[in-house]
Amino acid sequence: MAMEKGIPLPELPDFADPAKSTLAEAAGSFRINPRWPLGLGALFVMVGAGTSLALWLVTEPDPHNAWPVGLVGVFFGVGLFLHYFLTRPAAR
Repeated sequence: MAMEKGIPLPELPDFADPAKSTLAEAAGSFRINPRWPLGLGALFVMVGAGTSLALWLVTEPDPHNAWPVGLVGVFFGVGLFLHYFLTRPAAR
């Protein structure tokens, strides 16, 4: 009926590759804060240092000998600090 009356038909979107356009839209809308390694590194350093200190201060011999386990978190946090400082954009 619309064609008989001379009303133009609505244009349909291009459905040639819907997955590609959807992925491109999703990637464009998803933003990651570039400072996430800095915050996560600080968190891991503090958790690792607290775990190491707590295991070192305990008086029972078995957990007292396991205090280096907390250093895993410390060194993971230090690695995230290094990641941030090595990959951050140059100052303008």
